[in-house]
Formats: sequence, C-alpha cells, structure tokens
Amino acid sequence: MIVSVELLKKFINPWNINNDILYDILNSVGLEVEQITEYESIPGQMDNMVIGEVIQVEKIEGTDHLHKTLVNIGNVSPLTIVCGAPNVAEGQKVVVALPGSYVHFGNEWVKLKKSKIRGIESNGMICAEDELGIGSSHAGILVLSNDIMVGEKASVVFKDYIYKDTIYQIGLTPNRADATSHLGIARDIYAALNQRFPQIGYKFLLPEIVDINPTRQLPISIKIDNTEACPKYCGVVIDNVSVKESPLWLKNYLNAWGMKSINNIVDISQYVMMEIGQPLHIFDYDKIKGHQVIVKTANEGMKFKFLDGVERVLSNEDLMICNAEEPMCMAGIMGGIDSGVTENTKTVFIESAFFNPSYIRKSARRHNLHTEAAYRYERGADYSIIVFALQRAAKLIQDIAGGDLSSNMIEVIGKDIYPDIITFNLDKTNKFLGTAIAKENAKKILLDLNFNLLDENENNLTVKVPMAKVDVKQPVDIAEELIRIAGFDKINSPKRVDYSINSYKSSYHNFTYNISLKLKAEGFTEIMNNSLESENDYKHFNILSEDKYVKVLNPISRELNILRPSLLFGGLRSLAYNLNRQQKNLLFFEFAKVYQIKNEQAQDVKEKFIETNQLALWMTGSLFAENWKYKSNTIDLFDIKSIVENLLYQHIKNKQLDYKEKENGFLVNSFEITTENISLSTIGEVRDEVLKYFDIDEPVFYAEINVEKLYDLATQTTIKYIEPNKFPIVRRDLSLLLSSDVTFHNIKDVIYKVAPKYVKEVNLFDVYDGANLPAGKISYAISIIFEKKQSTFTDEEIDNIMKKIIDALNTQLGIVLRG
Repeated sequence: MIVSVELLKKFINPWNINNDILYDILNSVGLEVEQITEYESIPGQMDNMVIGEVIQVEKIEGTDHLHKTLVNIGNVSPLTIVCGAPNVAEGQKVVVALPGSYVHFGNEWVKLKKSKIRGIESNGMICAEDELGIGSSHAGILVLSNDIMVGEKASVVFKDYIYKDTIYQIGLTPNRADATSHLGIARDIYAALNQRFPQIGYKFLLPEIVDINPTRQLPISIKIDNTEACPKYCGVVIDNVSVKESPLWLKNYLNAWGMKSINNIVDISQYVMMEIGQPLHIFDYDKIKGHQVIVKTANEGMKFKFLDGVERVLSNEDLMICNAEEPMCMAGIMGGIDSGVTENTKTVFIESAFFNPSYIRKSARRHNLHTEAAYRYERGADYSIIVFALQRAAKLIQDIAGGDLSSNMIEVIGKDIYPDIITFNLDKTNKFLGTAIAKENAKKILLDLNFNLLDENENNLTVKVPMAKVDVKQPVDIAEELIRIAGFDKINSPKRVDYSINSYKSSYHNFTYNISLKLKAEGFTEIMNNSLESENDYKHFNILSEDKYVKVLNPISRELNILRPSLLFGGLRSLAYNLNRQQKNLLFFEFAKVYQIKNEQAQDVKEKFIETNQLALWMTGSLFAENWKYKSNTIDLFDIKSIVENLLYQHIKNKQLDYKEKENGFLVNSFEITTENISLSTIGEVRDEVLKYFDIDEPVFYAEINVEKLYDLATQTTIKYIEPNKFPIVRRDLSLLLSSDVTFHNIKDVIYKVAPKYVKEVNLFDVYDGANLPAGKISYAISIIFEKKQSTFTDEEIDNIMKKIIDALNTQLGIVLRG
C-alpha cells in the first residue's frame, strides 16, 4: 500500500508529528514500513531557476538553429547562453535554468552543467515547458508575460506545479483490508496519537461529500442477477460534465502514487479509491444500452475486450457488469474498451458496489489481472462505505468537472450484510494480554478505531465492529486491536526473569524425532508437501464421498481447494518430480496431518472434523545403488512391511501384531496391521491407474502409520530390564507342506499359542511353490528358536514341544511335514 503523508494530513488535525514519530507509529500498529521515499513533482523544486529577459540574440555562423543570447537575470551580469529554440527573440521574458538545476530531457531528469557549444561557453539554459516539467510542448522556449519581474525565482512563479511529498510503502498482511486506504491508515495513526499525546486533543476529519439531490431524472435501472457475487450495488447519474485534464493537485497525488493521469473523471475514481478505499467505476452514460445495468456472471466461452486492449475468453464464474445487450466491465477488476469515459463524454454513471471477495480473487488470477481495485475487493471491501464513496465522488466531480446530479441515489441490495457484534470481558482481555488497560482507555481506543459501543455492564463491553475490519470476529481480535494501539510496551513483565535456557522438546516431538532418525538411518529422506490439494484429484478415483472433504471457503485456486484427506498424493508428486530427473531409487517419509469431515451437522469443531497425525512411507526402485559385489534387488511389498514392523516393534514391545487384508481404493495387495483391535498401519502397492494419473511408470509401495495411536501405545509401554539368559537357546527347523491360502502369520499364531513360555522367535527362511508339489500346495521352511530361563532344555523336552507344534499345525491348519 502506497501512503502519501500529504493526504494523511487531511484526516488528522493538528498534524504536528515528524517522520520519525510516524515511522514508529506505523510499525507499532502493525503497518510495517517497507520503504520511505521523498517525492518531488519537479526534482530540485526549480532551485537555481530564475526569470530572465533576453537582451541580445546573435545567430551562430555555420549552424541552422543555434543562437548566442545574452540574458539579464537581475542582480548579476548578463549571462551568455547558447539557445537552439526557433522562437527565441530579444525582449522575451523566459525561464533560465542555471548550472546545478534539474531539467527534463526525454524520460529523465538531468543535472545541468556549464558547457561549451561551438566554442561558446553556455552558462545555463533557456527552457521549454517540457524541460521544466510543467507541460508537454517542445515547440520552442516558454515565453512569459512581460509583467513578471526579472530575477524572480521560478519556484515562486510556478509554485502550483511544485509538489513535494513523503511516500511510505506499507507491507499489508491479507487480513488488513481496513488499511488499503488513507482513511483506514489515518484512523490507526489517530488512535495511536491519542494514546501517546492525549493532551493534544486530536480531531479526525472525514472528506467532504454532497447530498444526492438531483435537479432532473435521467432513466437508469440496476438489476442484480447473482446476489451471492454482488450483495449490493449503488449508482448515480451526473449530466453536463466537462471531461478534461485533471487539476494539478490531483495529478500530483496520482503521480506520487505511481498512477497515470487519464482525465479528470477517471482520475477522481482513482483518487477516491486511494483516499477512502472504495473502488469505483465510472461509465459513459450514453454507452449504457437500454440505460440498464445488470450484474451477472458471464456465459462460458464468451469473448470480451478489456480496457488494456486484450480480448480474453470469459468463464461462467466471471462476474460482469452488463447493459441491456452486452458486458461493459468485469466487476471489481477492469472495464471494457467501449464503455469508458472519453473527452466526448457528457453524462456519466458512477458505480459503487460490494463484490464477493472470492469471485474477484478467482477472476483476477484466472485472467492475470491484478489491478488496484481487485487488490481491495479480494481482501474484502467496506460494505458500509459504498454510499459515502459515491457521495464523495459526486462532490469531486461537481467541483472539478461541473455537472448536474441527474438521478436519485439508486441503491439495490441483493443480500444484507450486517456488522459483527462482539461482547468481551476486559479483565479476561487484560489477563490474556498481560496488561492493565483501564476500561475508559479501552473504550477510547475502540471509539477512535470507529467501533460503536453498544452496551456496558461492569467489565463486559459490547461493540459493533466497523465493517472495514473484516478480520475482527471474536474477543481475541478485540484484544489485538487494543494492544496494537495501546502499545506492546504496556505488556507487563516480571521484575525478575527466571526462565530456563535448556532446550525443551515435548515427549511427542522426541517420539517423532527418534522415528525420523531411524528412517534416515535406513536410507529414507524426509519430505514436506502442501496440506492443500485439489478435490478433483480424489474425485477422479471416486474413493471418498463428497461430504468427507474439508473444503477451503475461499481457495486461491481450484488446485488447492481442500485439506488433504490422505498423504499419498503429495508423496506421489514428489516421486514423479524426482523420477523425471533420473532419480530412480527413492525412499521418502513424511510426518503430517490429514483431514476429513466426521459429522457435517455437528457444531463442535472436534465433533465435526477428524484431524489425524500420520507417518507415510513411499518406496520405489532398489534398496541399494548398483554395486559390483552385491546384487541390488528391486523393492517389493515385504521390504516396506519389514520397515513398518521394525518401527512398531520398537515402540510397542510385548504386544502382538495382527495382520488382515484391507481393501483400499488406492492400493492393491493391501493389508492392515493392528494390535488389540487398534489399527496402526495400512500397507500396500499403489494401483497402476493411480501411478498413471501421476505419470509414474515404476512400482511404488506405500504405508501409512497412525502416529497418534502409536504414540499412545508407546507411552503405555513399561520398559523392563532383565538379566541376559544364562542358558543356551535351541533351534529346530521344519519343512512344511500347506495350502497356498494359509499365511505365515497363521503359522506363527499357532506356534506361539502352543508354547508361549518357550518360543522366542519363528522365522520363514525358504518358500517353494514349484514342481513336484500337489495342486494348491506350497512349501515353507521355518525355524523355531526356543529359550528356557531356568535351566537347559533336555532333548525330551524339545521333542515333546515339537510334537505338540506339529500336531497343532496339522489339526488347525491342515499342515503336514514335507518328506
């Protein structure tokens, strides 16, 4: 936001502060100053320029246009100046730029020096109006009236052309819609000044407006077809205006703000927007066909030529201001090339409206049209200032361009928007802030910021929030307003500071940190993806129902319109990015949250939404890079399963993991790992159609772990220290013939249940499903490790246990020993 100190002065009386105080106030109230520049309409302000009289003119031989002149500038000897203007003549009063002054050449200002031209020393320059910066003519030198005194300073003669201002560049955060105008920034300054210098008695001044009392009635009607996109639209007609060049004071403001002066009517709309924050659009009334203004969305694919001369294809989500036959303007962004004000315009229609920020934001990004008007509308304009802005513009137009009010104030409301009402307790607010703001002072601050006090009951205050402050919605926002203005130095701090300097990490943070260290040791790389994703990506696979998505109310684009319901897609994008850059062996992990709607009708946020911390793993390629000694095997489902199992066993010792198949729309061969009916992880291979959607040609294996549940179980696990076993372990191997539908997990369950006291470990070390086996059969070779802590096993004991195991496997699973 560009801020003019000269315009700020019009809002606050008296203005008795310097730039150091202003800089400090702006930063303290949350308006960060990014840059300060001194603006001069004419660099040097015509210093070293005086009025002279040409007393002698001689043509320089050998040239077509150069003349040697002698110019009287008053209190010094006449100066010799070489001049190339065709109209220079004796007796003329002219402007003389002396060495050291700035003159305008082409597109830049140049500091003038003494020079020699054709061997003649030139001690200055007789200037044309464009060289002075007061006009555009370069036909010849500027000849002045004879009644101007020789030796008079040019800065006195042309004082109306000289404008000096201090320009502040303010970095606004998106929530500060109230500070997109000089009016809003001046309110903050005014409130802060009353806190710092209460004895001064500052007054806040609003710009002058005119009551809309028409002298005649020209026909005009307004209709809003899309009331969601345009809740309110106002307009007024002014006849007999004179479109011409803007007055100097108006052009000076626009130039200081970096805006181009067009004509007095268009410039007024720009000025009002910068002054009070309400964008306006002014139409040539005679170009409004049927004298009807219709606010509606465009037809998909319609073409429209904008004011910048570019024809763009419109979307059915673009809000347009139309006449009876065709669009005239894209609402809140840019006008059309055929409906604007020109030098031939005699009657104008002024628009002042409130447009839905979401519509403006989307259209501005869709068409890459980032105008000053869009900048304000997409943050949220002030619904309450629409009529005031119209009255202000009408006042300026009548003052500058003449004209007669020729219609009533036409105010069409499609949807009422009401200011927020907030009740807050000052004691709680002070406790929250660590301050002791007195009630009367709190009231003073809020009134200075244009809040209305509705009710006061002991320390409970009820206020109506100004509609420019779109970010103030709850008591904590009131606290922010108070501390911004009162000053952060009002926060009490203990006299004795006694804070530990030891670094602190929560147990949950340590938990996830240790997991990340383990994964990095396994060769994984941690990634971080955007929590916003596209709803269309998930709809493509038709996995989640519509009511499960947590949608963003005002998304910045269609590609980022929901909170992610899964971590899978973000990781796949990261894989695709790296695979496209010839990185083939990829192991990724990410700690992040996923979001879904639990009960859309619930009022309580905790009942309405599910927000879960998850750990996701992605594996593709090979575990190891190519090596002359070791063969690198392609990653498969068992590799990612072993990684997950190791993580789980590390944190939930002494608990049995259960495995069961679980259908997943994004995965094949997927299964779930649980313990005590608590779901901990889902593992599988990403489906081919999902990989194709992300342009991935390699197999990808994916696992997600519910970190919250794992952490809860881990904190319940008691670590016990036991003496190492003094007695030797015993290993026995079995070669089994079993049905192909029996899993190794089934076998482990049976073995552990037969001898839970002695079985330490069961491993599968070979699988055979080739020739010489009955149909539907498979062969497993397993090892069983036995451990006894009181004494050494005898052969008889081991034989008895093995017999029980073989019998149980046969009885329960139909497994026999392979001969």
